[in-house]
Formats: sequence, structure tokens, C-alpha cells
Amino acid sequence: MDNTTYLERLVFLIVKRMEDLNIIDSSSRELYLYQVEVFILKITGILVLAIIGICTANIMETIIFYITFSALRSYTHGYHANHYIICLLQSSIIYMLICQVFSVIVMQQTLLFDGVTLVSLGIIFMLSAVNSDSVMLTDEETARHKHTIKYILITYMVIALMCITLNIPYRIVAFFDMAIVLNMCLVVIGKLKYMKGDGHEVY
Repeated sequence: MDNTTYLERLVFLIVKRMEDLNIIDSSSRELYLYQVEVFILKITGILVLAIIGICTANIMETIIFYITFSALRSYTHGYHANHYIICLLQSSIIYMLICQVFSVIVMQQTLLFDGVTLVSLGIIFMLSAVNSDSVMLTDEETARHKHTIKYILITYMVIALMCITLNIPYRIVAFFDMAIVLNMCLVVIGKLKYMKGDGHEVY
């Protein structure tokens, strides 16, 4: 019985078509299977966020949130769902809550949330980068990621100061802040779940 998923079949058909058109060499099939799958998954995630942003009238906020979150997440890592469908479902629910619930609370408690964001930046710097089942970094890679994270966090702090100086509407700033706080939560959860001690996972 064929246990491949619809996504795997779609990816295989795309790569096979690329081979038939002599766009890629069949010897590199495995590499392209992986790259095409990652591309499709990323596009799907972006489309879901875009749909939520449009439906909740948060288009600009969604763009700010995605750029802020993904740039940092690429290096901090942390918690990852075991299956992409679960990840997509969790991400959709969380972002809907951010748009409909958390953004309202943040707008009412701006000073408090600014403090939470500042603390989150510190936690991210201290704990990142975090390994998971899907991402296992070497010590050298961890050091490089942490170095990059430092500059990203400094950049974020500069952006935050610029937003205050230029009187950018706080709703825009709120989505910027919430992307940082969400990153921090995933880092902490990942650290607790995959903490390295004697080389074994700690649950």
C-alpha cells in the first residue's frame, strides 16, 4: 500500500516534470524533492497568514508580524510541531488569537507589553539557539546562530526606538512586539522540551 502523502506525490510530480524538461539532473532528485517541499510548505504558511490578515483587516500588521517573526525564528528555532499540518493549524489559531484577542489587550496595556517585549529579547538572547527534533545544530552552528541573533535583536531594538521617535501607530508596533514575544515562547518551550544535558532529550 502506498503510504506517501498528497504533498509528497505533488512534490514528486513537480520534480519529475523538471527532470523531463531537462531543468534539473535526475542525480540531484533527492535535493530538489526536499527544496520543492520546503518551498510549497513556506508558501502555504504565508498564504494562510495572508488570508487571516485580509479577513481581519490586518494586512500591514500581518506583513510586519511575518517579517519580524520569520527573521528571528530562522535562527532561534525552539519548539516545532511533529507534523506540518499540526504546525499550520497551531500557527493559524495562534495568529487568529493575535489579531482578534491579544492585539486588543496589548493596545490597552501598552507600557506593560513594552516591558514584556524587552524581557523577551533578553530571554531569546540567553537561551537561543535551541535544538529540536527537526533542527539539530552543532556547537559551531549554535555559536554562529547566536552571533546572528545578537545583531537581529540589536536591529529590533533600534527599530523600536525609531517607531517611538517617529510616532508610528502603536497597533503596528504591537504586532512587531507580539512576533518577538511569540518567538520567546517557542524558544522557552523548546528549551524545556529538548534541553541538552547528557545528550538525551528532557521532557
